[in-house]
Amino acid sequence: MIEVMTDIERLRGVALRQQGVIARKQALEAGVSSESLRQLTFRGRIERVSQGVYRVPQAPVTAATPLQIAILWTGREEAALGFQTALFAYGLYEEEPSKVHIIVPANARIRRSEGDGYVLHRIDIPEDDLCSWKGMRITKPLRTLQDCLAEGSPATVLVHAAMRAAKKGLIAPDDVDVLATQLNL
Repeated sequence: MIEVMTDIERLRGVALRQQGVIARKQALEAGVSSESLRQLTFRGRIERVSQGVYRVPQAPVTAATPLQIAILWTGREEAALGFQTALFAYGLYEEEPSKVHIIVPANARIRRSEGDGYVLHRIDIPEDDLCSWKGMRITKPLRTLQDCLAEGSPATVLVHAAMRAAKKGLIAPDDVDVLATQLNL
């Protein structure tokens, strides 16, 4: 018996691994045509949540869904969460940032206008400074703290975040001392 997958099943398969959302490019790679995407959207079977990004209602929405949407919005596989967004994701900063901070390669061409809720950082980051969090690319905790320091985040925030990171085992205790020195504390 041959089992046939419907387009919505193909979309759901990818969306389940990505906080309930899928990029248009990923849908096409999964074998769903542009016309089928249009029809599924028109019929209300999927929801267009951003330019080139769709939510599949059969996949659960999580607190991390908006972050996944932001990454997919860039249209870049190399996109990663960083700066204050990464601090918050790791639980090192209690206040949720007002904008999602996304890092893309320095030479990345993003064809869409910058979203109101996004801050794009164009930086080339070595793969060694990245890891995965809930299936999304994100800067490692030490790199995140260093980026926030370079951006001018308040010293008190970074010291508390570094101490929390060390307590959680996300960075080495020696790294807290190095960051304190960099902060002139």
